Amino acid sequence: MTERQIAKAVQKAALDFEQKIEQGFDADNRQTFAEYADYVIKLKERAGAKHRTIYMYKELLARINKAIGHLRLCEIRPQHLNSFYNNLAEKGRPQQYGQSSSRH
Repeated sequence: MTERQIAKAVQKAALDFEQKIEQGFDADNRQTFAEYADYVIKLKERAGAKHRTIYMYKELLARINKAIGHLRLCEIRPQHLNSFYNNLAEKGRPQQYGQSSSRH
């Protein structure tokens, strides 16, 4: 996938998450984004999503988790996602967001 396609997929996931929150979904304050994303992918797999789709989700998730996977769902803020979007085009190791600015 291109950087633009990755950014679009991340934005879609964020929108889906926001809609669930608005509909009354209560995020587990202890669960990290990586744990939740793994749970969602397993649900989609059990629901019959195609193998290639699941494979692509996991490929994308590896990069996303490097950036925000360590954050608990309740900690994720727009600035974390915006920093991740900005980092998509950069080469090298993605930064970890949600830590002090001295580590960026």
